[in-house]
Amino acid sequence: FVGAQCNPYFFSTSWGNDQMPAAMGELMNQKGVTRAYAITGNYAAGRDMVKGWQDAFKGQVVGTDLTKWPDQLDF
Repeated sequence: FVGAQCNPYFFSTSWGNDQMPAAMGELMNQKGVTRAYAITGNYAAGRDMVKGWQDAFKGQVVGTDLTKWPDQLDF
């Protein structure tokens, strides 16, 4: 677990689904991006990734689409 349920005695070399997208949100801030739209698959990892990005991105999120997954392939 990451966040409030994190156990201080647990160590993992993996990552949470929100960590890498948070880095993208920070990079977008540094590059001066002020508006963005998010699209991802509507499943746990996709929702976690968009949340990580949105938590870091300081600009305006003009919309978010969660697509059917895995059977919708026409993005």
